Amino acid sequence: MPRNHPSHPSRLRMEFMDQDCPCTLPACPFFIAEQRLARLDPRAAVRELAKESPTSPFTLKVAMAALVDAQYRRAGAGTAFMGQLSHRSTGDRPHWDYPLRGIISIFTAIYRDSDAPRQGEDADVLKDTVSKYPVFVEAITRDFHFLTPADKMGDYRRCTVGGALLFFIDDPATKLKMYEEQSLRLIVHCWLETSPDYPLRHYATNVLVEVIVKKALNGSQPPPDYLERVFKLVKIPHLMSRLNFLFKSRKLADEMVWHEVQVVVYLTWEWQPFSPHVVEANVPKNVLAAIRRTLKNNARPFDEVENLFGQVEILAQNLFDQSPNTMHVLTGLVKNTYLVEVAAEGLKRANRSTEPVGNLLDRPGYFYRFFSHIINPKYVSTPCSL
Repeated sequence: MPRNHPSHPSRLRMEFMDQDCPCTLPACPFFIAEQRLARLDPRAAVRELAKESPTSPFTLKVAMAALVDAQYRRAGAGTAFMGQLSHRSTGDRPHWDYPLRGIISIFTAIYRDSDAPRQGEDADVLKDTVSKYPVFVEAITRDFHFLTPADKMGDYRRCTVGGALLFFIDDPATKLKMYEEQSLRLIVHCWLETSPDYPLRHYATNVLVEVIVKKALNGSQPPPDYLERVFKLVKIPHLMSRLNFLFKSRKLADEMVWHEVQVVVYLTWEWQPFSPHVVEANVPKNVLAAIRRTLKNNARPFDEVENLFGQVEILAQNLFDQSPNTMHVLTGLVKNTYLVEVAAEGLKRANRSTEPVGNLLDRPGYFYRFFSHIINPKYVSTPCSL
């Protein structure tokens, strides 16, 4: 995917729940670990890390150091962190907490430091870390119960896992492994159960978007039955309920709305098996209400307004074009939702644009196709896409 894509690993800025201790008391385990790390060069520190408990303060200190100093990852810190994932959790916190932070630090630093990470100095580090994806999945799913609490710590862990998955998903071969039940269950769960207002929710949402997109920007495609695999893991009535809850929630941050609309867009790319349930459950009504609410807040950066309008027109076109009864769907959306109001705003944007009208006719977000549907319901052209 291109570097300006919101899910591209180079754009991830993983924020961690503060687990470090800032004190400098001689008996503080974190202070002792920091002093210990300061006495070691990176290679020696990584050798020590390989023998360290995954829950020790020293592991956390190396994880933090790997974000800022390339010598740690080039000395094999990624291999050591992955080795720690094979341990078992024994207390009330997952053993993979600090090692996962280290793995994310390594990914973040590699993508931050290079425009072509798969060909640069860290190519072997990246390849080796990505190749251990099955170890990562096994460790997280073995402790699945740590991803279930309905609180901030649960949200934090779900989004941390989502952030890690976005790094792995950049590799096409690894992405195919994410359609296996074990991985897909993690992805769907982290998206479903994360609170609407959690600041890092976009990590959980974007990884789901990446696995349900019909054709990714790099040309990769999912297995033919990818939607069926998703619906085996979550009952459709429950999914409808969660979607409506999400879009009705006034806690859903404005900048998250278009990300969540993307999920509905890709799930309705074809009429079956999902779109009839979306229409029957009035999901479009709540989607458009959320968009209308967001637009009324006014303080929207241009690129997000572009994405927001674009996604909602694609959703409308999906439902029109794929439905066996276009007029029934069209009439229902016009009568029961804010679609016309939102579409009118899109048309106003087109009128204010300095681009030639011909450039905007088939571009989603300006709603020329939508109004063409109303004037001529038999109007058909190629499906619009961002």
